[in-house]
Amino acid sequence: MIHADGPAYSHLPRRISLLHAASQQGLTATRRALDSTLEEDPMRRTRFGKTREDRGITLLEVMIVMAILFLLTSIAIPLYANALRQAREKALVADCRDLFGALTRYYVDHGAYPSESDLDTQTLSPLSTQEYLSATTPFTRKLEGNRLTFYFAPDVDGEDQQFIVVARHARDLSIIVTVVSTDILNEDGDWIEGVFVITEEELEEADL
Repeated sequence: MIHADGPAYSHLPRRISLLHAASQQGLTATRRALDSTLEEDPMRRTRFGKTREDRGITLLEVMIVMAILFLLTSIAIPLYANALRQAREKALVADCRDLFGALTRYYVDHGAYPSESDLDTQTLSPLSTQEYLSATTPFTRKLEGNRLTFYFAPDVDGEDQQFIVVARHARDLSIIVTVVSTDILNEDGDWIEGVFVITEEELEEADL
């Protein structure tokens, strides 16, 4: 057995004491360095947890995402609404073209358009009952009040030789389409007849 009471071991307690003091100083220096790093760079993360600044940045990120979503929504909704309006207008224009064709064929067969008292603005009889239009799918279900807004057929020399029809969409009252056949000339010297879209500014001929 080795005894620590000889001359070689007389200074051992002092060395241990010095080593202990040095280790304590090293730990203190390390902690100070860590605290200094966190103060200089609040965004640095450590195993000791998150700083207040980190939690603030997370909230800011959420707000940024919400702002982006709001911006995208504010752009997408008007685009969707405009596309929906255009689709409804095109569908109503197509239905009114069918009505124009039915009235034209009726005129060829009868020598006159249906009079105001004869044309039912809801069922479109006699056009629907005499197979000028489909009786199973009347487009008036799309219209305000489920009927044509207006039908006018002025009598000329005992015959209804002109007509004006106005149809307004039930789900978007700003969509108004008119079907006309008149003996009125436009600026180009052509008869005003066909399918037109009524806007706030003017009467626009519907696209084919």
